[in-house]
Amino acid sequence: MKIIVGLGNPDSQYKFTRHNLGFMVVDRLAEENQAKMKRVQKFKSLLGEVNISGIEAILAKPITYMNRSGEAVARLMEWYKIPLPELMVICDDINLKVGTMRIRRKGCYGGHRGLESIIDLLGNDLFPRMRLGISPLNAERLDSPISSYVLDSFTKEEKEIVSSVIDRACTACIVWLKEGMDTAMNRFNRGKGETIN
Repeated sequence: MKIIVGLGNPDSQYKFTRHNLGFMVVDRLAEENQAKMKRVQKFKSLLGEVNISGIEAILAKPITYMNRSGEAVARLMEWYKIPLPELMVICDDINLKVGTMRIRRKGCYGGHRGLESIIDLLGNDLFPRMRLGISPLNAERLDSPISSYVLDSFTKEEKEIVSSVIDRACTACIVWLKEGMDTAMNRFNRGKGETIN
């Protein structure tokens, strides 16, 4: 059993915003694997179950709002008794360009409030995470405050790129489930997340 958690904000007005990129990946995984996401209040999450090549995994979307994501993740980890290396957290990253993917075994929260909450509630940062870039393609700095930028929708130019990176993120999750962390990092931590065939 493994757990894949996508981070985001639960209200409908945030559905297609940059900060909900983790939710978008989990939604695509659920759709592709015919998993129904159901609200489970004791876990403060929407949950679905998938079986991919004989490997069972829980898909989770915390409904706590981003900066309290750790409350949901901590409850899931405690209930399922899953070791930290079997948890994959997917989130947006303002420090990476749109279309870029980075997978890591561990690390600090890097300014991301959702990751910060999870690290605080779990007591360490020794869990895998997949960070997906949301920084503008053709800008060296943001013209708007980060707080408003991450809660805005992707531009028309970005949407096609984002759909592609969501597909790659789903494939990366499946590779992680079936072949492990080393293979996932080797295949997907390249350039804009392109895989090696």
